[in-house]
Amino acid sequence: MNNDTEMSEFVETLQGQLEIFVNRMKSNQSRGRPIANDTSVQGLFVNITAMHGQLLSYIQQQEAKRGDCG
Repeated sequence: MNNDTEMSEFVETLQGQLEIFVNRMKSNQSRGRPIANDTSVQGLFVNITAMHGQLLSYIQQQEAKRGDCG
């Protein structure tokens, strides 16, 4: 699998995790429930945080490519 394919899959996964995270938070807010008690929100936060380093790496790669072209 090439780097662009890996990056696309990573972005799709991250986007999905973020959408679920936001939806859960909005759901809790509308019901007046604290997010601190929602294990799904906590788990999603851990997953998203763990993905942050890889996201930064992909951003740097894209910036480097852009710099090479310009």
